[in-house]
Amino acid sequence: MNATPLAHGVDTLVLWYSWGPRYSLPSDLHQRLEAGLVKRNETDLDRPVFVDVSDLGIPATLEPRDFERAQIRRVRHYRYGLVFGDEALFLGISDPEKPAVKRDDYAQVRVELHGRYIRALGGNIREIVDAITARLIALMARAGLQDPDPVRIGVSRVDLYADFASPDHPFELPDLYRFVSRARDRQAYLEDAAEAPGGERGSAAPGAGGPPMSSTGAAKCTGEGLALLAAPSALAEAQVHLSGPRWTSFRFGSKKLLARIYSKTAEARKKPEAKELLRDYAASFGLDLENTVVWRVEFQLRKDVLTAFLHPEKGLLDFHEWPTLVENLGALWYYLTTHWLSLRVPSANQQKTRWPEDPLWTEVILAWAQVRVPLKRARRPLRAATEGLLAQAVGVILSAAAMQGVALERVAYARKYLERTLARLFRTSPRALPEALAGGVFEHRYLERLALYQGVAA
Repeated sequence: MNATPLAHGVDTLVLWYSWGPRYSLPSDLHQRLEAGLVKRNETDLDRPVFVDVSDLGIPATLEPRDFERAQIRRVRHYRYGLVFGDEALFLGISDPEKPAVKRDDYAQVRVELHGRYIRALGGNIREIVDAITARLIALMARAGLQDPDPVRIGVSRVDLYADFASPDHPFELPDLYRFVSRARDRQAYLEDAAEAPGGERGSAAPGAGGPPMSSTGAAKCTGEGLALLAAPSALAEAQVHLSGPRWTSFRFGSKKLLARIYSKTAEARKKPEAKELLRDYAASFGLDLENTVVWRVEFQLRKDVLTAFLHPEKGLLDFHEWPTLVENLGALWYYLTTHWLSLRVPSANQQKTRWPEDPLWTEVILAWAQVRVPLKRARRPLRAATEGLLAQAVGVILSAAAMQGVALERVAYARKYLERTLARLFRTSPRALPEALAGGVFEHRYLERLALYQGVAA
């Protein structure tokens, strides 16, 4: 089966920005947002409330007026939620008057970029993020920050994709067995009118986000459908959505790391956005959409899997950091399409991982990764705050003292008892204990709260 590469890029990106204790907002914008939120709370939920945010200067798409105002909503973790352009872009903004948000590494602004917005601005994700970051820096400068640059730009989610065109459907249901994946969950989606063997209509849909593109129920493969796959063992992992025998999508993994291989042609029958994308491809590549199947390979990665990766030349990389991730998107795609998921050609070898790579999958790999960089997952070093560990140690030590009947009637006694115990724990003298134990910080954080443990008086 031949496959023509059409495009590749980022389909969804969720970033968060932190300025630490310096975070603020211009007073006029803050007042407008607060007034809009009050109006939102007083208005029926089915009636949107809009706020003028033209001074934000958010990079606009084909409808600039949609980005001069935003629909305001109350969202979790953020005081103000701003929705632009029919949910093509979302901003979550924290209230700077809340002391809790002015902590180091607190996600004070959240930015969600969706596929329509990214494509409308040309698809260059680095340039789009740079433009939005520049607007946020200008916003902080207006708020009076002498150093308006964010101290950190973190990544909560990224979706990578590559689109292809083939003269016919590139996969059938038995091809599910030819995929080698580290995912435990595998699902397939079918279309058309006839019911496939082994399918049962109307059963419950799968969990974890639901099917990417099917309005029908889920159907597990049963013994009657064993002929569909080359090996029955794969059926234990396969879950099929049936509206007929023709393939529309495979799905691997779960919410944290999810791979979808699906037909954009089938999706275009239900979603106008996909239909518009196919028209753009037809105009750019001269495709005959009546005799062409456009399909996509997509990986969704959330923060739990954007952990440390080992690069053969750059060493340990943290893809939670946007500057690091954007420089290594091709290397990440290569890892996902070789180490985490691949398509093989059956051979006499009993080990599927040793089957040769399918030429069709080679096209998938090369869509992003022109240079093959063998990334490896690495364990993230544990980040432990000394004061946080000591807070736990204080509670444990005092609880143990209470169980042993040790009388700690006043702070001075408790302090000496803790110093001796912790000194033995650290195998050092009390004078050499960490600075977190000394001075007013320790007394304020721990010793004034000793009343929680055996009624110690201040």
